[in-house]
Amino acid sequence: MKTIGIDIGGTSIKGGRFDANNVLEASNSVKTEKKEYSSFLSNIESLISSLLDSEVKGIGIVSAGDINDDHSSYLNILNIPCLKGKDLGKDLKERFNLPVYIENDAVGALVGEASLRKEKNIEMLTFGTGVGSAAIINGKPIHGGEYDFGHVSLCKNGYRCKCGKRGCSEVYLSAIALWRAACKRYNRNIEVVEVMDLYRQGDQIAKQLIEEYCLLLNKLIALIESKIHPELIILGGGLMNSSDVFAPYLKSSKAKIEFAKMGNKAGCLGASILIREELENAK
Repeated sequence: MKTIGIDIGGTSIKGGRFDANNVLEASNSVKTEKKEYSSFLSNIESLISSLLDSEVKGIGIVSAGDINDDHSSYLNILNIPCLKGKDLGKDLKERFNLPVYIENDAVGALVGEASLRKEKNIEMLTFGTGVGSAAIINGKPIHGGEYDFGHVSLCKNGYRCKCGKRGCSEVYLSAIALWRAACKRYNRNIEVVEVMDLYRQGDQIAKQLIEEYCLLLNKLIALIESKIHPELIILGGGLMNSSDVFAPYLKSSKAKIEFAKMGNKAGCLGASILIREELENAK
């Protein structure tokens, strides 16, 4: 069974067509239109059309945001305002006459990464503009609630998060958080990638920044281990592309810690697997 996986990002929408063995047959991308839903819909329809063939049986879609109960639309998707209140799944189902399954992007990335691994209890954290998280427990993907480790408190009475709480891990461990800390420490605008390069060159300020960051990251890892006891914790997102910088500082008492292997391809693969599983379960 062939399926299409779509990963909606803030700047681009990526897509891939996968066969039953998760082999990528075709891929493409289009610009993300954030303001006008009609333009957004036109772009994503164009992307899907470029990936279709007669054997495709369904379309999976992932993006950052909260999902409704029947996985047909996003209830809240802050970085793409035009999707709020729109029934994206219904519109695409009518356009292509194919089943559509919508999920959070953290779940999609985790499902994609998990397809390369044998563990059945996995937590994945993604570090980008925010901190995303999802879990697979006994082989079943779970997102939100007690598994949302992007918004657990790491610092009592700490900085206020956009969610309204104080001290959230996202406030301290996102790529934006590291960038802000670096700009303050260097007293200039400095990109995170430059901080990583300076660390590799032995710069002491960069070393201190990474040590402080990993102190809190290890605190989050310990919290995850105590709450859900995963076999494996996967660290992904753009920030973790510099795995050589972070790896020496990471500590775990029980779970294995690994870095994501698929990069930005995991979301599309995960989306395609999710719709395939949905179709197989419906038989």
